[in-house]
Amino acid sequence: MKEAHVTYDREQLYEEVWREPLRDVAKRYGVSDVALGKICRRLAVPTPGLGYWAKIRAGKAPTRTPLGEAPPGTPTRLTVTRPPRVPTRAPRRPTIEAVKPPAKTVVPRSLQNPHPLVAQSCQLLKGVGRKDQLLSRPYERCLDIRVSPPRLFRALRILHALIRGLEKQGFRVEVTKPLVTDAGWSYGKRIGSEPSVTRVLVEGHWIAFGLEERQSMIKEEPEEDAPSWAYPRTKFVPNGSLSLCLREVPYSGMRKSWNDGKRQRLEDCLDEFISYLPVVARAIRERDAEREHARLRAEEARQRREEEEARREAARRRREEEERMAAALEGLVANRRLAQDIRRFLVELEEAIPAGGSSGCPGVKWALAYADQIDPLAELQATARFREEQQ
Repeated sequence: MKEAHVTYDREQLYEEVWREPLRDVAKRYGVSDVALGKICRRLAVPTPGLGYWAKIRAGKAPTRTPLGEAPPGTPTRLTVTRPPRVPTRAPRRPTIEAVKPPAKTVVPRSLQNPHPLVAQSCQLLKGVGRKDQLLSRPYERCLDIRVSPPRLFRALRILHALIRGLEKQGFRVEVTKPLVTDAGWSYGKRIGSEPSVTRVLVEGHWIAFGLEERQSMIKEEPEEDAPSWAYPRTKFVPNGSLSLCLREVPYSGMRKSWNDGKRQRLEDCLDEFISYLPVVARAIRERDAEREHARLRAEEARQRREEEEARREAARRRREEEERMAAALEGLVANRRLAQDIRRFLVELEEAIPAGGSSGCPGVKWALAYADQIDPLAELQATARFREEQQ
């Protein structure tokens, strides 16, 4: 896109704004009515007041404000350079609708021939941890599972059925390799490390998900002889309710979890979860388009700022160069005048001395030499005389 140059003529603009409303004239120039109003004020063009067009529609003929002569310093024509525009409206977000649910996903009662990801995670999680502790292996290549040991078998069966159902729909499921460093631990997390991620590829976008057990907050019983200020204390313990979660959604308000409830079990929500993934993928694509749109606008604004800064810097350098040249010129003129004043003074001094007398000033020769030294034209005159002698 190229810059647009718009020229406003004072008399033509006056006729246009009094012939039709300001907003209609502004549309033809490709600007807003507020911007056109500013142009009118810069060109000293009067505009109709409130109620003018209502009187016109009522059949009356209100008088115009005459254009008059332009005030001193007011241009009769004004050219405005408008930078190229990026569309101000972000891509319109289409209505998010769930796709048609897939075939019924059945959770098996036993893990026979489990999915390779499920089998690998089972070996990592089985037989470890306390009953009130959530099992998790974030820094090993393990499915994103956070459940207590009594709920591990059920969680593995659900994920087995879910992964098979996703692959049946043509989606790819993987567990990323964790990034582990030796930087140590801080607040239960490895410093500088990245845990593994369980994710599914839907319509070209990766969507992370996991299965976790919800927890309830309970109060601890005070110990004997414990101070009163130390209690009540609370802790969180697994409550047996499982939740299938999306680790991140592109927009707030989108659904993030499918849970066990009073009237449903998580096993009955797998089809709904699978059918919602394309919705999330489309929302991610829309979010990325909005971010790209915002990035282009920010880049456009940054380029305009840099161009404006470059123009200001160039103007500043020109101004400093002109000031330097002016100061040098003023110095040369002052030296020229001083040299002329010295010579004039010496001539007047000789005229004031009687014939055959002496001025009594031993520095007359030095004064003449000093005048020749500071005179900027002395060197040019000496060069010209030398060239004449050579010819």
